[in-house]
Amino acid sequence: MPVGQERPADEIDEHNGIIIAGHGRFGGIVNRVLRASGFAPTVVDYSSEQLDMLRKFGLKVYFGDATRPDLLHAAGIEHAKLLVIAIDDKHAITELAKYTIKNYPNVHVIARAVDRNHVYDLWAYGCRDIIRENYDSSMRASRSSLEALGFNRDKAQQLLDEFDTNDRRIMIELAQHWQVDVPATENEQYMTRIRESLDGWGEGADWPYAAHNRERLGRARNSLRRDNTPAGNLPSGPISSNLSRILMVRVEGIEPPLPEGTGF
Repeated sequence: MPVGQERPADEIDEHNGIIIAGHGRFGGIVNRVLRASGFAPTVVDYSSEQLDMLRKFGLKVYFGDATRPDLLHAAGIEHAKLLVIAIDDKHAITELAKYTIKNYPNVHVIARAVDRNHVYDLWAYGCRDIIRENYDSSMRASRSSLEALGFNRDKAQQLLDEFDTNDRRIMIELAQHWQVDVPATENEQYMTRIRESLDGWGEGADWPYAAHNRERLGRARNSLRRDNTPAGNLPSGPISSNLSRILMVRVEGIEPPLPEGTGF
């Protein structure tokens, strides 16, 4: 529990089959969507200020540390169908996921991941519904970037879908080589696969959309210049390495199929 949080845990008097641990920027949206869909999750958070504010809006929430086994028991974890781990602390997320998966294998665990390595840790402990906290918003920003560079919405979304498919496939492959107690740079199998995947995104590869996208970017640049947009606002030379790695997306199916329920 955070320093200064001396308040005792609330007594939980409801078992709804759904538990949300954490009601900040992440868990709050999950709670709103589930409630709008007719469900009544049991929400537990250890930020007393956050919960006092939510109660002013009429929301029923409970103060307490969801990583404590006794509080999980009080929330009805034994008979729960779903646990959404949305707390802010990386270590606490991992420990709660590991504990729940080991002791309550029938509970579906959805875990918030703060970065790629955290995804691999959670995967190693058996979690199979892992949500990267900034991934979806970053993908939307990427789509907006493509549209700003001249792509229509359908083409931009197609490119993003292909990028997403490839990224998720590579992450599952890398997860097979991850070792929780070994630093990434000392894990030779993992590092070898990383290097192979980076080679696959190189400038010299024969990407199906490469020429098309360079031409599209050129037209967008020229159009903006005709509208008196400063030339410095777009790349003036060859397409940049990072942008090309977004635009020159490999057109492939998912190999192998993604496991059902894999959120990342």
